[in-house]
Amino acid sequence: MKFSNLGRPIDQEYFPNVAVVVVTIITIASGTVYKILTDENITFALIFGFLLGVNIFLTWALSREIDPDNDFSAFVQIPFTIWGMLYFEIPNLFLMLLALMSFRILNRTTGLKATWFDTILWFVVGCTMVYAGDWLAGILVGAAYILDGTLSNPLRRNVYFGISAILFALVYLFFTGSIEILKNIYTWQWVSAVIATIIYLPVLLNSRPPASECDNTYDKVPLDRLKSVQILTLVMAVSYPVFVGEEGLKLTYPFWTMMIGVGLYYLYKRFKKTETTR
Repeated sequence: MKFSNLGRPIDQEYFPNVAVVVVTIITIASGTVYKILTDENITFALIFGFLLGVNIFLTWALSREIDPDNDFSAFVQIPFTIWGMLYFEIPNLFLMLLALMSFRILNRTTGLKATWFDTILWFVVGCTMVYAGDWLAGILVGAAYILDGTLSNPLRRNVYFGISAILFALVYLFFTGSIEILKNIYTWQWVSAVIATIIYLPVLLNSRPPASECDNTYDKVPLDRLKSVQILTLVMAVSYPVFVGEEGLKLTYPFWTMMIGVGLYYLYKRFKKTETTR
């Protein structure tokens, strides 16, 4: 019996997968050299380069979950994510990993339901992050689990775990009162967020069933589940700067960069299709 059904192997003969590995390695090396040249010590430069590479890879993986039909849309976010790390520094990589696993539980791109191990592990991770101060992490896990237990081919037990995660997050919020509405959010930041949302909206409004197949079953990725992941991405991207302020934006800017990347690629494909039909 498999402990987890959330792993997705990287096919070394598939060009986009090879490309992201190469890009990640180049990013690690470039980030390290950049920090060395800016008079940082070598140890810190190595850590920065490694974290930059992990950030790029996780954002690529998240992009693949919200747009599985387009292999190269996940690469468009790279320059935006690199800029984000240079400006905002290191995002919350634990949150990104939690989001990645929650999205896979919800959209079933692996073709399999979450195992008991998956359900318990990421529930515990989400609740631990809540206890550490990130109450929105509990909302993320809770929403993903509840949707997984109510959409097509539901995994009913996840509804109870999802409700528990949200209740835990709300209880934590009640006792700490840790809401800081739009704290220190500058005009250019919310204007950029509005523009990014407008770019991303056509992806949300596209109702065409996915052509991509799940990894293990070769069934098509369920449309209702994919749309739920796409909407949840936008909700989380908006929630952190709204309820946590600029600190929330600093920790979660990759949500925005991947929405920009996926949205721009979608608009490019639509424009290209329009040009070829003239």
